[in-house]
Amino acid sequence: FGKRRVVASGMWMVAAGVLVVSRMDVDPTYPILLAGLFVMAFGMGTAMSPTTDLLMSAVPRKQAGMGSAMNDTTRELGGSLGVAVFGTLLASRYASQLVVVVGELPDRAADAVSGALAGALRVSSEAPGPQGLALADAAKSAWMDGFRFSLLIAGLVVLVAGYLIARL
Repeated sequence: FGKRRVVASGMWMVAAGVLVVSRMDVDPTYPILLAGLFVMAFGMGTAMSPTTDLLMSAVPRKQAGMGSAMNDTTRELGGSLGVAVFGTLLASRYASQLVVVVGELPDRAADAVSGALAGALRVSSEAPGPQGLALADAAKSAWMDGFRFSLLIAGLVVLVAGYLIARL
């Protein structure tokens, strides 16, 4: 099929898997998660081998060690940047969804709630009855909204990358 087509189709499978997982809601179902992860993993397996082969075939034999190191470095850097960028998207969306709720809380509790889902759940467990449940529900909903948003953006980035690979 040619490496370009195989890599592009692998990237599109990764994007499809990411977009499937991005459809989960506050009460996720295991089959949706499993289906999305399976499609992502299949796409990664499809794309990674030919990508490595393309990189290594572009390097002279005497510099194979450098080519391999560059391959590993780009994957590690890409993974780290992906976690940082998409984690930031998730966190900023989460915090922006809780602005109204956080405004009604004391400073220390507000910091815990806006900082992380775990902090919000801890604060909600200490709040009385309906208030605690409402805070927990708002925090879970905000976190899942940020999660879906970051995955949607990630899926679009991978779709565009697949398109660029197919064309260039």
